[in-house]
Amino acid sequence: MMRTALIFCLLLITAGVAHAGNFDPSYLTQDQGTYRFEDGTCVTGGRMDEDGIRLLYMDVWRNRMGILAQSRDGVLKVLVPRGYNLRIDDRGERLKLTGPHGHTRTAKRVHKPDSRSVHFRHDGLTLTGTLYTPHAVSGRLPGVVLAHGSGPVDRFGGTWITFFTNLGFAVLSYDKRGVGESEGDWHTATYVDLAGDLDAAVDWLAAQPQVDPVRVGIHATSQSGWYAPLAAAMDSHVHFLIQRAGPGLWIGPVTQHENESDWRASGVPETGIAPAAALWLRLNQLARKNGTREQAQQLINAAANKPWFKLTFGKSWRHVEADAWSRRQVNSKLDPARTAGTLKIPVLWFLADKDQNVPYAQSKRAIENAQKTHHADIELVTIHNAPHSFIIRDADGSRHYTHDYWPEMAHWLRAKNITKHVFRNCE
Repeated sequence: MMRTALIFCLLLITAGVAHAGNFDPSYLTQDQGTYRFEDGTCVTGGRMDEDGIRLLYMDVWRNRMGILAQSRDGVLKVLVPRGYNLRIDDRGERLKLTGPHGHTRTAKRVHKPDSRSVHFRHDGLTLTGTLYTPHAVSGRLPGVVLAHGSGPVDRFGGTWITFFTNLGFAVLSYDKRGVGESEGDWHTATYVDLAGDLDAAVDWLAAQPQVDPVRVGIHATSQSGWYAPLAAAMDSHVHFLIQRAGPGLWIGPVTQHENESDWRASGVPETGIAPAAALWLRLNQLARKNGTREQAQQLINAAANKPWFKLTFGKSWRHVEADAWSRRQVNSKLDPARTAGTLKIPVLWFLADKDQNVPYAQSKRAIENAQKTHHADIELVTIHNAPHSFIIRDADGSRHYTHDYWPEMAHWLRAKNITKHVFRNCE
């Protein structure tokens, strides 16, 4: 057995093609599912549009293997595993990995979720997504809505979709407003607006005849971790909440931490990072207190000629736009840990202790304080030695997805009687 095929490492190395001929993204929708290799290793996933159009499959059960392919120059090329070619037959029923020495491993699809396009409305907008359900099941299903990270995120959620359908869930994944087939513009939306979109998705899912409305919840990731607790607080149809790498604090200290990480990585001297971070936090505190745009502009003007300003703030904050300031005023009011503490539903919260985007220690304290203050049903799980992506590096230098996330999530869902399915390797 070739050990290089058993490591999930996100090395951006290109080789091989899937689906011979010109690349067509519509091909990828038929490749959703769980595939089992001859040795019993399974991978699950499908199209995952993050940083480009991709196929992403993971071994979520034993974390032994991963496959990542991305569209480049009109061809779908394998990035992981290194030096391999990927081919998927026209019906998506067989997946073949061929190594650099010609050795081929074949996986047969053993689970494929059913899917249909759906539409729902909020704030005068039509939002579009896909409902995924396990194939040929009876009885009412638990349901989960996948909430978005930052940027123009669409409905293609790869492994997250098949992970939940393998556990017997109906999964609603939708295009963020202004992305794909959804109307609107996420650039001009506040987190309160996006929370409303999320609630509209939950309400639609809870109303489906094959879904058990008392077992419907949200899986939030990264940016949506700010507003998913608000969505849960506003909507009685939300019966559980999972926060993946979601901040426990309001946007001021979190974006300060994120900026410091970015500035440090780009080579800004520490002598410049400290005053820039202080200004950033002061601006967000001003927004949180409903300070005016003119007051914010005065703070910017006073710092604009400092030698560190161009290296840190650049041109994006030289002039404070009225609409952007209004959105910041709204967004700065959200306090996710405090809101989660008031919820009467179970919450599972994952934090990475090396997160470059979310300050771990501060978020952990905020979540624990909210839990104790309100006696809330919040379970906090730390992903050790991991950044925001939850990709960890072993002692030998290999990189793979954390062992703690998928099993912990599956066991928690079963412990809370949300699903009766046991988390085990595909059969």
